Amino acid sequence: MHRITGPPSRRAVEKRLWELADRYTPRERTADYNQAIMDLGATVCRRRKPLCIECPLHRLCAARRHGDPEAYPTPAARPHKPVKALTMVMVRSEKGVLLEQRPPTGVWGGLWGFPECALEADVPQTMQERYGLVVETESPWPRLRHTFSHFHLDITPVPAYVRDTLPGVMEKHGLVWYKPQFPDERGLSVPVKHLLQKLR
Repeated sequence: MHRITGPPSRRAVEKRLWELADRYTPRERTADYNQAIMDLGATVCRRRKPLCIECPLHRLCAARRHGDPEAYPTPAARPHKPVKALTMVMVRSEKGVLLEQRPPTGVWGGLWGFPECALEADVPQTMQERYGLVVETESPWPRLRHTFSHFHLDITPVPAYVRDTLPGVMEKHGLVWYKPQFPDERGLSVPVKHLLQKLR
């Protein structure tokens, strides 16, 4: 009605709204007044397609006079989510698909997933240095986006086959060869589950 700009979550806007609420709230039948205001907002003074002609306050409404009642209340701006990117290496051998358990804290803490590396990393070199695996890679699969509350994660899945293995590496890293055709109760993230289903 007063055409107050700015999201209600902003302190100055909230303060102004409370001042108006205090001004208009009657001393008697307060509960009835509050219920009437809520009903008015839910059925008549709606954000989308407000029924201004049916509103008992339409002659007092500044937003109606300016022809922009749908602009109020001002929606809060959506925060910009940064985008992070990585490569998930889907290493396969006759034993299955290589998975490793993530650290207990952080993103997907404690879950099992594919080995990861930076987008610009040399995948065969990384697999050999980190896991002692000599692999041959194939063309990357289409990028997969997974959204968290505070950022987007762009995943580039890269299939790879084991050509040779250095001794003792699996024991050092606590890695497992997982068979997608025989899934177990192991904890997996949503993107890893999706990729494992495609690998079956």
